[in-house]
Amino acid sequence: MAVDSRLKGTIKDTTVRAPKGESDTLRLWELYQDQAVLWRAIALLQIPATLALIIFSMWVYGNRTTILNVPQKPRPGQYSVDQLTDPILVDAATDFVNLISSYSPKSARRQMIEAEQRIVEPLLTSFGQQMIEGDLKAIEQTQRTQVFLIDPTKTTLARGRGDATVTFEGDRVKIVSGKELPVSTWVYHVTLETRPRNRLNEYGVVITGLRLEKKTVGE
Repeated sequence: MAVDSRLKGTIKDTTVRAPKGESDTLRLWELYQDQAVLWRAIALLQIPATLALIIFSMWVYGNRTTILNVPQKPRPGQYSVDQLTDPILVDAATDFVNLISSYSPKSARRQMIEAEQRIVEPLLTSFGQQMIEGDLKAIEQTQRTQVFLIDPTKTTLARGRGDATVTFEGDRVKIVSGKELPVSTWVYHVTLETRPRNRLNEYGVVITGLRLEKKTVGE
């Protein structure tokens, strides 16, 4: 029995033990193997998902609908002044007055030219001579800024035979070469008529008359 015990001990001592580093490498390899299995599962799920997305995109592309918002073609013909409501006429006159009465030296020329496009005879010629050739040059030379503050409570509309006159009253402020001049009260009378409407002028409203008057204190 003693001989057997010694023999077993000798055999155990001579057994080759795996180095510790090899065990660590084995565990690391097992960890990478688990990660590889995970990424393989993800890839297997991603492939059918990508194919499904491609098929859905092709279906959407094949069944798409193109919608174009095309503005209506301008209707031929001409409105009469009587056919237009008061707000339409007042708005047209207001836009015109703002162009010619509220400006800065840099915007005055552009505004005057735009206002001129809304005018027809008998006002067109006189407007070009007085405002474009005369007043506009003075505005640019003196660096004049002007603001006309309309009092909406005093705006009136009078209809005539084939035309309408909108009257505005308000305070006019002028700044010449950086110096503000005394505030004055002015009245603008704008006469409107109609012409065949077009794409740029939906209602065909044009300016045929303009009269200005300065109000004195106490009026």
